[in-house]
Amino acid sequence: MNVKKRNVKASIVLEVEFLFNIDLENEDLSIDSVKLKSVRMQGKKEDETTIHTLTETQVKFGILTLGAKSSVGKVMPLGEEIIIDYYGEKITAKTHRTVKGRIDGLTRFYLSHPELKPDTKITALFDSEGKVLKIKRYEGQD
Repeated sequence: MNVKKRNVKASIVLEVEFLFNIDLENEDLSIDSVKLKSVRMQGKKEDETTIHTLTETQVKFGILTLGAKSSVGKVMPLGEEIIIDYYGEKITAKTHRTVKGRIDGLTRFYLSHPELKPDTKITALFDSEGKVLKIKRYEGQD
């Protein structure tokens, strides 16, 4: 029997609200309620990719907008430096501070890669542990 296994690493951020009473005289603490406010889970999946078509606006202004709801865009951090890996060439870029799934500062990158023009399809894979966005030209069928 051949069993395939794959390790998946995830981090979970919980926001919990506690309502408690402190009896200063007796140095006693009692918890009245615990309420889960929000849960955010970020997993690392090696095989999830987003297929994206570059637009004229993205190439002209040196940005890449993968979309906040895409499998890659939703796990990208806000306002942090990341590494773009394009066929082994690595450059530093920064994600937008408020728009999820958007990368800024790619003007020189697009200029040095004329094959990345409007209407070019790419695939994107984000490694959240290493903060690396791997992109390549899409070679599949529509």
